[in-house]
Amino acid sequence: MFDLDFSLKIHLYSWIFSEAIQGN
Repeated sequence: MFDLDFSLKIHLYSWIFSEAIQGN
């Protein structure tokens, strides 16, 4: 069964990761 909360966490962590890469 698809876990939406898990998917949202993955999306959030990937966004944070890409923000960090882009030069904070």
